[in-house]
Amino acid sequence: MAEISYDPIDEQELFTAASLNDRFSAGGNALQTAINSLDTDALAPGTFSEVHLPSLVLFRGGAAQVAVASAYTYANTPYPGTWAAIDSNGEAGGGAALEQSLGATYNLASGQAQGVFVMADLYIGKIQRSAGTYNATDGVALKLQAYNGTSWQTIGRTHRFVAAAIYSGAAASNNREVDVKVPIRTLIKASDVTGNTISSVRAQISVVRSSAGTVVVSLKACYLTAIVLQSTVV
Repeated sequence: MAEISYDPIDEQELFTAASLNDRFSAGGNALQTAINSLDTDALAPGTFSEVHLPSLVLFRGGAAQVAVASAYTYANTPYPGTWAAIDSNGEAGGGAALEQSLGATYNLASGQAQGVFVMADLYIGKIQRSAGTYNATDGVALKLQAYNGTSWQTIGRTHRFVAAAIYSGAAASNNREVDVKVPIRTLIKASDVTGNTISSVRAQISVVRSSAGTVVVSLKACYLTAIVLQSTVV
């Protein structure tokens, strides 16, 4: 390692950010230069292993539905009163749910984990009417939920909406591909779940209708990832 020489501050020198920082980062014998000038054999084996620097991730896992065209209807999943778990078999369920277990129950108010970072990418294929005429607000609502060991808790800030954007008067036969990716990112904290605990996360869907008639929403590939962070949250 290079020699470390800290130049003291003279009695008449101004005590400023620059006068302090220069001693750490400027010159051949500055602290930064000396620390960065390590020889190949200066570090003991395993110095940077997780024994010395533990991972900030306690758990990570994900669920995916690839090349799946699952359908949901206003008749069975009407917004805002009814929601269905996103499933590879559509609103009938029984397929692969877009849900991820965290492998354990975490108390987010204490202990190592105080935040769960969740990422979802949900692909909307079609929003179509089987009867009647379109309104621009025909569409779909999406959200994330967390399971606290007893019940599923909705994370309100994760609500997302996508409209068909086919204006009033267009007949049902005028349906078209929407092909929109809806990204959802959130950090779930203790205040988001009753009891402060969490063991699973999932994505849900509900169909929005503006007037009488059936609206059908088809999803394509969907992805969900959950990362339990070893950290405290303010």
